[in-house]
Amino acid sequence: MANEPNEPVVEEAEEDKDTKTAAKLLRVHDILSMTTKYDMCVACLPCLKNGKLEDAKFSCVNGDCPTCGFDKIWSKGLRNRILMKAYDVVKKEFIEKMNPNSSLATDIWLDKVDWRSYVYKEKPTVQAHLKEVARQAAIQKPPDADADDGDYTPLTENKTSRNIVLETNRVTVIDYFDHLEKQLVRHLLHRNLVSSEHISKKNYERNSRPWTVQRDIDFSENGSIENFDKIQSEHWQTKQYTLFMSINSFLLTNEWNKRDGKLSVGDEVTFNGERYVSDKE
Repeated sequence: MANEPNEPVVEEAEEDKDTKTAAKLLRVHDILSMTTKYDMCVACLPCLKNGKLEDAKFSCVNGDCPTCGFDKIWSKGLRNRILMKAYDVVKKEFIEKMNPNSSLATDIWLDKVDWRSYVYKEKPTVQAHLKEVARQAAIQKPPDADADDGDYTPLTENKTSRNIVLETNRVTVIDYFDHLEKQLVRHLLHRNLVSSEHISKKNYERNSRPWTVQRDIDFSENGSIENFDKIQSEHWQTKQYTLFMSINSFLLTNEWNKRDGKLSVGDEVTFNGERYVSDKE
């Protein structure tokens, strides 16, 4: 039955809003208490009951589920309660400030925290380094010096390489949770894929039979050859190499047909499996 036109709309009390939001705060605490990133991902999926990421629904890991994901806890829940947008007359734009109507919006959210993460940093190329040296030299060059000294532009050393480094950050608790949400959203999809691939490989191995060849291929890897001019100097024309990884494996019939033997921890065997008989037998 529809509400009458003059019937007043009852708004939710501020205390009730804080009570609901406090439940999300406890979930954040539970996620941060996990010892592994895998367990953190599992804690972000309340729809997942058995704790195995490979069994999670795709809607739960890609963000479509209304309850799963760290964003449902933080940016679409707790963050909206402790912060509010207000117009700044001086800056002439909307800014975020603590919500005075929420008992959860305390100054602790503005405290600075230190955290470290691995990031990729690009190293400057030789060409960029030479340009910077030339720029600094031009500043110190006398006015009557020759204006055109010529530029050196290496052809093979113009590529940017990347190094993985451990970066230290000092931000507020709010900024840290913003960063954590971005990382968990990507990592949740990644771990779900890795777990699905792992269980698929397990299922294949458990159903494989003798003389079924398994071939694993990895992405190619490039590398630089040190002292390339000293190795096959008459024929070698490049400074780099490319590795194409491929591993073939299969079950041996004599191992498959065994009925007794030693097993190590973690080994798996087929119980009452069929015996492989060759054409010669």
